[in-house]
Amino acid sequence: MTNQSTARKQNLSELPDPDIRIVHLLDAWKAARGGQLVPNKRDFDPLSVPRLLSSIWLYRWEPDRSGFICRLAGEDINRSWGYSIAGHDARQVLGDKDFEVVTDIWRKILTTPLIHYGKGERLHENRMYSAERLVLPLIGEDSPDGEPDHVLGLSLYELGETGETRPQVILQNAYQVHCADIV
Repeated sequence: MTNQSTARKQNLSELPDPDIRIVHLLDAWKAARGGQLVPNKRDFDPLSVPRLLSSIWLYRWEPDRSGFICRLAGEDINRSWGYSIAGHDARQVLGDKDFEVVTDIWRKILTTPLIHYGKGERLHENRMYSAERLVLPLIGEDSPDGEPDHVLGLSLYELGETGETRPQVILQNAYQVHCADIV
């Protein structure tokens, strides 16, 4: 699979050593699809992955507000950010340097639709931890056109200095797979 590009005819099991928790979330997302390309949010049961709840987050695309708004975040997510991020817009959470890059990825996840997997992802201002991350599209109950409008994510943080003087670019170890190619 090619870094920093959309991959075709690949699946997550072919990625570089994904944590088993990444695979568990992908399996729960696939089970919620019910024959659709992207599952409805109401069909995704977070209790099907109870051990992941502390590391899951959900943003909704709200163009009439500030774009992506955090709807929920597990305890590990909030602890990593240092506060509860629920209710905050993506710019407030991510900061100006990473806002455009991350929200461009999220918009692509919704419009293509596709999934995003990253290993060792790190924001510019963060030298304390990196994350293995899976981001998936969902269709909300009140999506005006029935198109995906939520991004569901799992962030598995690895704490500790890496010894690097500059953090890696967000997309350096990122892979994207079209939802149509996920069976």
